[in-house]
Amino acid sequence: MTFPESVKLEVKVKAHFRCCKCEQGPIEVHHIVLESQGGPDTIDNAAPLCPSCHGWFGDNPVLRKAITEMRDAWYERCRAKDEAGIIKMAEINEALLKQEGRIGKKLDTLGQTVESLQSEFEHLRADLGNLKKSPGVARNAKLKAKVQRLETQATTIQGAITEELLSTTAYLRFPECPECGSQKLESSISSSLGQPDLYRAWYKCISCGNEWTEGQ
Repeated sequence: MTFPESVKLEVKVKAHFRCCKCEQGPIEVHHIVLESQGGPDTIDNAAPLCPSCHGWFGDNPVLRKAITEMRDAWYERCRAKDEAGIIKMAEINEALLKQEGRIGKKLDTLGQTVESLQSEFEHLRADLGNLKKSPGVARNAKLKAKVQRLETQATTIQGAITEELLSTTAYLRFPECPECGSQKLESSISSSLGQPDLYRAWYKCISCGNEWTEGQ
């Protein structure tokens, strides 16, 4: 018999697909106690060895203890690397969440500033609209056209400011996948100039493949 595929995979993953002696790959899963001598097809009797090391001392019963010790030491080193990677990712995620909080506060301030600008533009557009209807302007085609252009420019600028805020907010957010909670996402943001309240953000989770949209 040979090792079950599940045991082979577990050994390879624990060993990072590297030989426990020379730390090179690819590897074979070796019986420490040979099958011919009653060695079981279990994880405890398995060792990750490259073909060269396997052929050099893999069938030597005198070296069973050495192989087991090398395997266990290599597993421990691989485990330590995995834990270090997990800790590092946790630190990165924590830093990103803190940065997200800072960005959120700045966006709140920016939003208040934009709301103030929008209010001023609304008043400006209202004043221009009233000016356009006044008798002195209404009877003068050139003045009426000039006021109309200013009114159009005010509307365009107002829309552009709002669009920029919405796009910036959407890009700087760190949303989570509603299915698996992952923040590893692909995204795309679109909005319509002149219709600042209409925007749509598309997201796809790299971890689980879930897709969703936000906005309107």
